[in-house]
Amino acid sequence: MVIGVVVVGGVGSYLLTSRISETKRITSTSAQPSTQSQLTSQSTTTKPVTRYTLFGKIFFDYNGNGKHEQNEPPVPSARINLDGSNLTSTNSTGHYEIRQVAEGIHQLKIFPQANFRYMCESEYEFRPVKESYEIFLIRDTRKDIGLMEGFLTMPFSRNTPEYGRRYYVNISSNSTLVDWQGGTDTYQRGDYKHSGTDFAVREGTSIVAAAPGIVFALSFNDPNGGHTVWIKHSDGYYTYYAHLKEVKVEKGQIVRRGELLGFSGSSTIGGNIVPHVHLEVRKPPYPQMGPHGLPGIDPYRSLVPSLGSQLSLWTKDNDHQFSV
Repeated sequence: MVIGVVVVGGVGSYLLTSRISETKRITSTSAQPSTQSQLTSQSTTTKPVTRYTLFGKIFFDYNGNGKHEQNEPPVPSARINLDGSNLTSTNSTGHYEIRQVAEGIHQLKIFPQANFRYMCESEYEFRPVKESYEIFLIRDTRKDIGLMEGFLTMPFSRNTPEYGRRYYVNISSNSTLVDWQGGTDTYQRGDYKHSGTDFAVREGTSIVAAAPGIVFALSFNDPNGGHTVWIKHSDGYYTYYAHLKEVKVEKGQIVRRGELLGFSGSSTIGGNIVPHVHLEVRKPPYPQMGPHGLPGIDPYRSLVPSLGSQLSLWTKDNDHQFSV
């Protein structure tokens, strides 16, 4: 039995629509033996076929948790694809609706504007927008999806004071000092170029996961990084958190965005004890595990022509957001 899907285009109003049932007549044929001839009898039965409504909202998810916050704008004119067919688009409020969808498993795919490269439905995951979400439809189903330009949020809460300036990835192509803004808020010691972002937070500050993932590696009392945590994320990225005083996760642990990883500590730089946390982003292949001597990926989109990253890895372009 082939079940068709009826498409409802751009949604002018947004109302929760109850499921729609329709009855189809099913014809079955059975053969019965006869002494004179083979008689064919047809029996007709009816079976209700239930259809449902799939609906939801697409929005710019600043904090990457899949929940639409008051300050997060909707995303209009995003195409909604179900099972390989473009069925509708989001309206001016970011809502979409597809009616008369058959019960079962479906693939939902979003085609937003080009600046949105990642999406999520909760703080436990994110994925590139080129992928899809699998939906098991057994009733009217709401599916909200948050879109992001990058996938990173800040490694501490929005109420955390920073007592000093930040030091960024050194993007220079020689021995000079150049950060993503073209300034000199970075450093280089010998042949080691600073490969992460240093946030000047007090010792004992709660450090949280900048994106959901799996704890890939831990180190303790590292001569360069102190206590450190590596997290493996979707799309092949890793984040590295260094100079921790205490680690609160275990290797192999699944962490959600904003989950506590440990507490910040201090490291010795130029003979001074400087409390801060070092956040670094990497994408394999790389020759060894560890930050020093290896080029980190700058999470900021470079404002210096021909140097640094061409795309921002923050959920909002070059504008770091907080998940907690």
